[in-house]
Amino acid sequence: MSTWHVDEDLAGRYAAGSTDLVLAASVEAHLLECAACRDSVTAVVSAQRLADIWAGVNDHLDASPTLAERLRSWRSKPLSARFAIAVTAAAVAAAVVAVDLKTDHFRGHGSSPYGQVLTRPTTQNINTENEPGLAALAAGLTTVDGRLMSSYDPPPYRVTLGDTTPAPAAVTERTISGITRKVVPQAAVIYSASATWVYIIAGPHEISRQRVAVSAENDGIATLSDGPPAGTRVLTFRTA
Repeated sequence: MSTWHVDEDLAGRYAAGSTDLVLAASVEAHLLECAACRDSVTAVVSAQRLADIWAGVNDHLDASPTLAERLRSWRSKPLSARFAIAVTAAAVAAAVVAVDLKTDHFRGHGSSPYGQVLTRPTTQNINTENEPGLAALAAGLTTVDGRLMSSYDPPPYRVTLGDTTPAPAAVTERTISGITRKVVPQAAVIYSASATWVYIIAGPHEISRQRVAVSAENDGIATLSDGPPAGTRVLTFRTA
């Protein structure tokens, strides 16, 4: 862990992109592990800057470039600009919950840097070794065209997570051109024959199923036309 923190002056200079690349890289390394400093940096990003960042992300998703083009575009940005996107989105989107099933790992993931914006912040494993229902669900998932598919409706059970504290929310809202949208990592959405579902953290340590409606899917992010409110914590999965 870093022993120093980003003060208000440095946070302002970093957010404005006025730090040199070496200092920016040092700040970014620290921000990846320090939630307090991520909040500090995000707090000085203006509302216009936030709108500009999301507009850029939205335009990028709408353009649907190839993976190689996305990576070239991402890598060509200065370090401070790249991380400003991640930090601002992290504050709005926060972390998802990863599911650890014995030796298999089902984690939220994005197919590009923009998809990773929703999943990059701190994730926590939830040990479901003693929860055979959830383990069976995850084991039965397949991926078709980027979607998590289940051959049956996920069971509407509630799972006790013991002493594991779930990570923060994954369902978020963003407003672009006056339109507010709810988004969630696509790795949280399960499609079955009759409906589309997510698993939410229903209580302090409980998981339950909730039906959702997906209006768009781009780059590892699903836009919801119906579903849980912003701030709801959800599970994400990845097929083996």
